[in-house]
Amino acid sequence: MSPCSRRSRVAAAAAILSVSLLVMGCESVTGFETPGNDGYTSVSDTKPEEQAEAPAPFYDTEDAVIVAAGDSSGETAEAPLFDNQNLLAVYNGGTSPTFEVPSASTITKIETYHWNDAAGHGSTGTISLSADDGTVYGPWETAGRPGQGGVPNAYWAAVPNVALPAGSYTVIDSDPGTWSQNADSGGVGFAVVYGQSAQ
Repeated sequence: MSPCSRRSRVAAAAAILSVSLLVMGCESVTGFETPGNDGYTSVSDTKPEEQAEAPAPFYDTEDAVIVAAGDSSGETAEAPLFDNQNLLAVYNGGTSPTFEVPSASTITKIETYHWNDAAGHGSTGTISLSADDGTVYGPWETAGRPGQGGVPNAYWAAVPNVALPAGSYTVIDSDPGTWSQNADSGGVGFAVVYGQSAQ
């Protein structure tokens, strides 16, 4: 093989390698890491501003009732008013959490967690809210979905769409015996309360 041919092949190989590295470099620049619903990290080529907000560990965004900011209804977008979840090991026997509604709001969704020592439930129960003045809102029937490891009906979700005045409210779950809690939640049952407040 002549020195000229050999140089040509080396130059061609170097060019291919350069293009490959350039392409790989571009992919690593455009790939953004975002939390997945399963708690693991996934990679997306979508820019961050185009991605949906990452859901809380026990909140399913597919069930969310979202109102766009600036909607002509005069209400703001749905947002978490209370969320005491964490990713540590859980135990049964959660007590009722209390949270504040800072201004008149519509409660769009309430979700509680019942891992129940990996047994879950054959059905779901109800969720209600008790105001600090003694008024009880609900109870509302819940829909279930699987929890970690496919545990049946570990998540109980109510969609009350109830208007509440500003104040202090306590979440009441119909089965506190299996309501998940741990030391990090202070023994309080895991719950997420979503709502939208009037502007």
